[in-house]
Amino acid sequence: MKAFSSSADGQNPFQGLTVFGKSLVGVTRNGGQHGSGTLFRIGLNGTGFTVRHHFTGDGGGAHPYSAPALAGDSLYGIAHGTEIWGGVGYECGTLYRLDPDGTKFEVLHTFDSMKSGDTPMRSLVLLDDALYGTTAFGGIGGGKGNGTVWKFARPAPSRWLFVAGGCAAFRVVGSMGRWLWSYSTSR
Repeated sequence: MKAFSSSADGQNPFQGLTVFGKSLVGVTRNGGQHGSGTLFRIGLNGTGFTVRHHFTGDGGGAHPYSAPALAGDSLYGIAHGTEIWGGVGYECGTLYRLDPDGTKFEVLHTFDSMKSGDTPMRSLVLLDDALYGTTAFGGIGGGKGNGTVWKFARPAPSRWLFVAGGCAAFRVVGSMGRWLWSYSTSR
């Protein structure tokens, strides 16, 4: 099928694939034009490999951890930040959206260690009109927190839900949806 052989097409494919028609979509953890990973597409027959997006690490996320989720006509995914520990420019990760052909990439949410968590990991879960995920760190206590479970509503204004009380964090994110809540615990 495909052997990753250089940094140009990505290195270290990570965490599964997403089926899109007669293609598979996945991510590489490293490599690409900026060394921050790629999103690629390849035919089910092993032909037609193309890099659809190069992660930049400058606000657009870096080092994606899981294949994106297909929801309607869009792909949604999570990526770590730049991971410059103790340095300037550290990001806590991003939730992104793009079209399956790689166009219209946009960051829907930039994670904040104190509110929505730090270092989104593993796969997204799509249920109804919302995406659910986890972060490894952050939440209550910031970088020392134990992580969060979060929910992001995809565009469906008549179905947006609001959660009140507790550790709720409300945040409008562009016109694409709403950050509804995150829950975290710290010991």
